[in-house]
Amino acid sequence: GIRVLRMVRGERMRELAGFLAMLALCRPGVVHLTLPWPLFAGRLRGACALLGTPTVLVHQLVPDAAELDVAHPWLYRWLRFRRQHWVAVSHYGSAMLSQAFGLATSDQIVVIYNGARVVDDGDGPTGGDTRATERARDDGPVIACVGRLAKEKGHDVLIRAAAILAAEWPRLQVL
Repeated sequence: GIRVLRMVRGERMRELAGFLAMLALCRPGVVHLTLPWPLFAGRLRGACALLGTPTVLVHQLVPDAAELDVAHPWLYRWLRFRRQHWVAVSHYGSAMLSQAFGLATSDQIVVIYNGARVVDDGDGPTGGDTRATERARDDGPVIACVGRLAKEKGHDVLIRAAAILAAEWPRLQVL
């Protein structure tokens, strides 16, 4: 029941026309784009905006606003107000997007963190009877963080959180 369409690649106007035709043909209820860089997918964003197709754009990697070098911030603001909802995976990303695109406030960009919610079902800090739970019972809980050492990854938040958690779990380990 899943329909896969091949994206049109090539000259800019050909791509835009292809995206418009694809959207008109399929009439999706919403288009979801996960962007590895804030300035990607311009023609697809434009096609969605022209047709008024609701679009959710998740901005994954957001550098410092000065690094983005946005040539036409007014165009991105127009796109955003054409039924486009922007999501950042951190408050830092939200602030940098707002600054780069000249949005009045960063609350116009929803922040939804990447990651999994840990549920304590009573069997220990990680829930369930897993090897990690057994280790946590013996040595204390272990938090592992995998990611490049960059400001927008929020390692400073992890360090501050670990300091708070250490009061409850003195044998806490952060990797």
